[in-house]
Amino acid sequence: MSTLTRRKFLTKTATGLAAAGLGSTLSSRAWAQPVGANGDIRLGIVGLGIKGSHHIKILREIKGVRVVALCDVDQVYLDRASKEFKQAGQAVKTYRDYRILLEDKDIDAVIIATPNHWHTLQALWACQAGKDIYLEKPVCHDIWEGLRLLEMEKKYGRIIQGGTQNRSNAEFKEGLKYLRSGALGKVKWIHGIDWKYRRSMGRRRGPQRVPATVDYDLYRGPAAMKPLYRSRLHYDWHWFWDTGNGDMGNIAAHIVDNIRHIMGDDRQPDKVMSLGGRFVYDDDGETPNVHMACFDYGDIPAYAEIRTIPYKPGGDYMDNLRGTRQSEIVQCEDGYIAFGYTTSAYSNDGKKIKAWSGQGGVKPHTENFLEAVRNQDASLLNCPMKVAVEAGELFHMANLSYRSGLPTSTGGILDAIGNYPHAGEALGSIERNLKRHAIDLAKEQLTLGSWLSLEDGGRSLKVHNPESDLIAQALFQKRQYRKPYVVPEKI
Repeated sequence: MSTLTRRKFLTKTATGLAAAGLGSTLSSRAWAQPVGANGDIRLGIVGLGIKGSHHIKILREIKGVRVVALCDVDQVYLDRASKEFKQAGQAVKTYRDYRILLEDKDIDAVIIATPNHWHTLQALWACQAGKDIYLEKPVCHDIWEGLRLLEMEKKYGRIIQGGTQNRSNAEFKEGLKYLRSGALGKVKWIHGIDWKYRRSMGRRRGPQRVPATVDYDLYRGPAAMKPLYRSRLHYDWHWFWDTGNGDMGNIAAHIVDNIRHIMGDDRQPDKVMSLGGRFVYDDDGETPNVHMACFDYGDIPAYAEIRTIPYKPGGDYMDNLRGTRQSEIVQCEDGYIAFGYTTSAYSNDGKKIKAWSGQGGVKPHTENFLEAVRNQDASLLNCPMKVAVEAGELFHMANLSYRSGLPTSTGGILDAIGNYPHAGEALGSIERNLKRHAIDLAKEQLTLGSWLSLEDGGRSLKVHNPESDLIAQALFQKRQYRKPYVVPEKI
């Protein structure tokens, strides 16, 4: 799209929105307040689903910031969010097209909470428009995009915070300090889990009607234009590779970042492998609902595992590991720590030694971002792009490993993992859970991926199993973007 054509398009669209009464207007005096010691930071929220709505709730608790603009491709979501502001007597502008929002000079920063396939391109456009960015996890849809994020952060010098909130979690940091003191001895292994029940998304035999309230072209954005093959447009995009990254890039994005935080951000694992499958549910989902990644750090094995099928048929509750369903268990010689919503240290016989609790990381993480914006100092960020992108490399490799894998027996899986502490126990837990659902892994096998290693600063991939090389290398390449929604080769 040429510059002149795009300007005409945006002007026409903005005029149409105003005529339809979709945009509210603040007085020029109110909009003229700059960022500074006496001025509010003015935010636009992009994506008004579960995560975007939660951001708005958190922002209401923080002084010195105003939500002045809302954006979503679904008019229902846009109307619902703007109604809350109007009922509170707060003026807010509304946009369907993110590109028009970015032309608003009265917006200082944006919070991006859209589907994953949009994150990198929307961050680039925000940088080009001079906006600072809070970018929800995963910050990139694949490894190639992660490298582009690092380039744009360097080129444009914008404040970009990654949305893994435990980076601002005080109790997590206290537990980490205790771990590093050596009070529990040497770390033996780490197993991060998020076992969260999800119902089947169902199976549809043909294309479904896109809601009339949705601009489907904007919704698909960089992804290929395909008919809708699921009953629920929103949120279930997570379970399709062209828009989401499965739960390994969703809830496990936090697990992986926590593992890196525990291990130290100055090191990446030597190699990554994963196993899993989509079991029990006969539905349209593409991504696994049982998925475990193995990270080989040389001296310490680490595992990140998601599981979304219930403990047994007919239930809606989940299995647990040492009494928790969402935690990073760090097993040491003389005890272990369970990092989670609360962080606790235990002796090896399960007796609680210490505990740390507080407000969690969500609000402090937002406050940390706002502090960096107010001071225009990226060094203040708890999760800059280098941290977020390098965490993304791990779970993106886990997905690549799985997607290029082959059905394998449990014995074959143990042979591939090697003599790693806790590997047999973790695999046994998966096997028992599936057995309760009458899944016989001798007949319906888990998919085992190859060990993978990143080389040349993330620009090339080494596949340790030749049988998986062709598929893994193809998936590793830059995706095919749909014009005009293209992340360029050169930032």
